[in-house]
Amino acid sequence: MAQTLKRGTSLIILISFSFFLFYSFRDSERTISDSKWSEEKRGIIVHIYDGDTFKVRFNRSEERLRLLGVDAPEIGDPSEEVDLWARLARRFSLYYLLKKQVTLTFERERTDRYGRLLAYLWLENGFLFNELIIKQGLARCFEAASVSPTMKKRLKQAEEEAKKAKRGIWQSEWPKAIEPDKVRHYLGHLKAVNFVCERVRVERGYTLIYARQGHFRIYISRDRRPFFSQLEKIKPDDFISVYGLIEDYRGQTQMILFYPQQLRIISKT
Repeated sequence: MAQTLKRGTSLIILISFSFFLFYSFRDSERTISDSKWSEEKRGIIVHIYDGDTFKVRFNRSEERLRLLGVDAPEIGDPSEEVDLWARLARRFSLYYLLKKQVTLTFERERTDRYGRLLAYLWLENGFLFNELIIKQGLARCFEAASVSPTMKKRLKQAEEEAKKAKRGIWQSEWPKAIEPDKVRHYLGHLKAVNFVCERVRVERGYTLIYARQGHFRIYISRDRRPFFSQLEKIKPDDFISVYGLIEDYRGQTQMILFYPQQLRIISKT
């Protein structure tokens, strides 16, 4: 009888455990269906069109890619303010994505009306780039019907965080400036930098302004140079403030300027 009781108890435990597994996996599947996808593709980003549109290379093909749930400003907008943020968004995407291997995941709607892939883009460190660019204030959350409720909530929260912190397009004034010897700690970030000009170097295709402290410089391309009438006024020892994305170019920290509103001459010698 004891043996029969033991078998019955074991049977009850087994049945209970089976129900536990059933309901546990059922709940997990429901969660996964909201936030994960049945297919992943790995590729390398080979071209950046703007902040939210790229070209990705797979093993045997290349396709245009549009970030799901993201709306970055358009380059070429007649508004100087909008065009500036569009160019900064593109630099941000260039810095984090160009020639990098990424993982793409999808919703049911795989392409848009232009034939571009619609995807969530995951960096090698596990960060969701769709979320990252919104969180930095360089794009808005685009509440398209193709975006799942879980991801829509996640991207909307990123936008609310950027608004609260007044980052990027949500800022009303420049953030507190940092010194040039600190810029390497902020690579890939939008920052204001105050520095003393050491020299101005004018070449055929570009203009460089070097800071006296640290290995930091300002780069202005030939096509953008006509916008900067104040360049002729900048001399060594002038105190300058700039705003933009801090990048690394062959071991040299630099910031690329597109419009004169990114540069202020605080004091002259």
